[in-house]
Order: sequence, then C-alpha cells, then structure tokens
Amino acid sequence: MRGIAELLPLCFTAAYTFSGSTCLAVAKARPRSPILGLSPSLETARMLSLVWGVYPIHSAASPTVENMLDDVFCEAKEAGFTESGRPFVIVAGMPFGTPGSTNLMRIAWT
Repeated sequence: MRGIAELLPLCFTAAYTFSGSTCLAVAKARPRSPILGLSPSLETARMLSLVWGVYPIHSAASPTVENMLDDVFCEAKEAGFTESGRPFVIVAGMPFGTPGSTNLMRIAWT
C-alpha cells in the first residue's frame, strides 16, 4: 500500500471498512495522502476518529463493488478531497462485513 501511495500522486486513500481493521492497516503504513475511513457502522466511524491521519465518514452500506466506488467518490468529493485528474486508491475486504478480510485494492481516477 505504501509503495503505491509513494509512486502515484494520490489525492486520497479510502478504506471501506465495517470493523475498522482495513483502515487501521492503511493508517499503519502512514501514506502521504489523507485516509478516508468509510464505514456503515457509526461506532466504527467514531472509533476511527482517533486513528492517525484518518478522516472518518459514516456511509451507507454498499451491496456491490460498483456501488462502493460511487459512494467513496461522492463522499470524497463532498468532503473536498478530490482533485481533477488525480488518482485515488480504495482498499476493502470482500465479502463486505467480514472482519479481517482486506483483499481488494482498486486505483481509480477523478
């Protein structure tokens, strides 16, 4: 994760997480870009407010990866993290809602 964050000029890194473990793993790598911690759990979003470099966002649960991508982009744009033409990374676990299953990394462009 850190290698990608240093190689690409990311405008943000998003961790879509239910338990918070995905976001904690990203924060542990200390990427240069801001970390958006999106969670459908209000308790998890509140807990993420205490983690280094994380901007927690309570979001709706996404049933598919495509919905998750749309949700992440909309939330990031609303929060002011997007920059035109710059890439961002989304990290999540599949299937959704399974703690400790971080196995998806997607690079997208704004």
